[in-house]
Amino acid sequence: MSLLTTIQDACSELSLAVPNTVIGNSDPQITQLLALANSEGQEFCKLQGPWGGWPELNRVKTFNLLPVGPYTGNSTLNSAILTGFASTAGILVGYGVAGANVYQSATVTAVTPGPGGTVTMSAVASGTATNQSFNFGQIQYPLPADLRSIVNATYWDRNFRWPMLGPLSPVEWQVIVSGISPVGPRIRFRVLGSPPMMEIQPLPGTSQTDQIAYEYVSNAWCTDASGNPRVASGGVLRFAADTDLYVWPEDTLRYGVKWRFLRAKGMDYSQELKTYQDARDFQLSTSGASRSLRMNATANGLHFLNYENVPDTGYGYGSL
Repeated sequence: MSLLTTIQDACSELSLAVPNTVIGNSDPQITQLLALANSEGQEFCKLQGPWGGWPELNRVKTFNLLPVGPYTGNSTLNSAILTGFASTAGILVGYGVAGANVYQSATVTAVTPGPGGTVTMSAVASGTATNQSFNFGQIQYPLPADLRSIVNATYWDRNFRWPMLGPLSPVEWQVIVSGISPVGPRIRFRVLGSPPMMEIQPLPGTSQTDQIAYEYVSNAWCTDASGNPRVASGGVLRFAADTDLYVWPEDTLRYGVKWRFLRAKGMDYSQELKTYQDARDFQLSTSGASRSLRMNATANGLHFLNYENVPDTGYGYGSL
């Protein structure tokens, strides 16, 4: 069911004139119903059951780290410019830098093409060296456009088959990028900026392109007619077309619009609210799946029900 058919059905049940369109309709009553539908979607999206969120909104994000190099160039003490590159193709502003006499926090601020190309860094070099190897790579990666929250403990480096470390606190991050200790092979990360980005350390290696994966909760409670998630504008997601679809069953949206409409008009909405709450609770109980806990599990030596934990008095309610 689309936004249009949902509003049409709600109007029929409320004895209101049934519209032919919703988006762009100048009728104040239809404009109000659209606003109420958006409010319902935004609020329903925030609900969560015993599993911690709506399975319908769970997503997996994957992307590959982007290293470039190695390149051969020169560094000069107290100069932020690396020189003598035969080519600077592939090096972009914002990339991280690694090599002789380069601080771990250095990033690319400007690039000129080769031969004889240069790379300007955000920090000066700590020494002078010629014909040295330098690596570059993307260290900031955009988060999903429909992100509401990231699911903790789901960040993985799939090439090495080990979890990433993070998100780090500002204190931990400065120890890595400003201290003298190497960070080792494990990828560390933090989330910062607006729009938020995932920043990683150390610089991506050039021997392979790691695939990063994590799970997140989407805010896309409605989609277009093809099922593509709508993207929030100004941080708020709204229906954008009459053909837009609701992620959950249409009746939950219709019931939500009805009781909100009656409340806005100062009318009794107790029965409509009860109907809506029943539909909401049913959806909460049926979305996703529950994990089974075997009370006689023995695979790992656990016995949930046995003579050690069942009292002789009949579960504590008196003697038999």
